[in-house]
Amino acid sequence: RSRASSDPAPKSFTRFAGWKENPPVWQNPFTVVNAAIWYYADVAVLHTQGVMEGFSATRCAPGSDVSRGMLALTIWRMEGAPEPENTAHFDDLTQAWYQKAVCWAAENGIVLGYDDRRFGPEDPLAREQLVTMLHRYAVFRGDDSVIQAAPAFSDSCSISSWAADAVQYCTQNKIILGKPGNRFDPRGGSTRAELAAVLHRFLAD
Repeated sequence: RSRASSDPAPKSFTRFAGWKENPPVWQNPFTVVNAAIWYYADVAVLHTQGVMEGFSATRCAPGSDVSRGMLALTIWRMEGAPEPENTAHFDDLTQAWYQKAVCWAAENGIVLGYDDRRFGPEDPLAREQLVTMLHRYAVFRGDDSVIQAAPAFSDSCSISSWAADAVQYCTQNKIILGKPGNRFDPRGGSTRAELAAVLHRFLAD
């Protein structure tokens, strides 16, 4: 897989432990996802690879907002759903569907919580949080790419300092794109369709 950075990743580097080189032909189960929609290929790849699932057997909910717990779950699936060492990292992990994922990600430095032992699994996922979690996961997988020049967005001053390297990593590798007006919109959220597109680029790069 090609790299945008001038510093090549190790030969063993892969962003997805369970990537299938020759997956079966996708049988689309989702009623609102058709080949004419811009995110069709993204959903097809991620569903075939077992990275993203629908809200039900036939409901994809592409317009639904992504939460912090959803992205932790997706990254955990990419790693093969490993067991965490414990499930007591945060006090607000009340739902079983994200508990193991969040705890495993916390143990491996991929996610951080708030100062009061909360993770906020159902909080909306900000774009700067999205790229930060993906960058940390890429580093966890062995990516040692050099971070190049700072992002030249019109709202760069609004990007949190802890997210700056991740924003540049994901933009220099064409994983995430800016918005009209050359904005990154760091506090903006993402829909499931937008997340599918970002993750497809992340895995295919």
